Amino acid sequence: EAISHRLLRSGEVIGAVTTWESPIAGCRATPLGDMHYIPVAAPGLAARLGAGQWFGADAAAIYYDPDDKLIDRFVATERLPSPERRHLIPSSQGYVSALLVGLGWGLAPRPQIVDRLAEGSLIRVHHHDLTEALNWQCGSLRSRRLDRLTAAVESAAADLDST
Repeated sequence: EAISHRLLRSGEVIGAVTTWESPIAGCRATPLGDMHYIPVAAPGLAARLGAGQWFGADAAAIYYDPDDKLIDRFVATERLPSPERRHLIPSSQGYVSALLVGLGWGLAPRPQIVDRLAEGSLIRVHHHDLTEALNWQCGSLRSRRLDRLTAAVESAAADLDST
């Protein structure tokens, strides 16, 4: 979040998807809908750990990068112990691959893993999801290119809501 906001404020980017509802100075914000993050792991990891051993010291958690706070918010909301071991995987495809090979548990976007859940190559490790309201923040000065980009982002978000 902080990185997106810094880049928007500095003008290094003209738009970003963020969880902040209020527009950053010089920007406009458009709600995109909710993203559901599902706590998952590979079935093989479940077999090694046993039921209910996902949180705290028992299993490593997979984070996207050092600024990723999704798992921290999830364990705080659910009153679970914080992960003691963490792996950083700064690639959305690499993140899912790390989950699939049993490197640890993580919170993955539902659209990215719905097929993996259906086929059983990933399983839920908790009955609650983490839901984040997403917003498109972009420069408030209008241009045709920015309007086309905004329309494309809104269209993609609408497609995600239908999965």
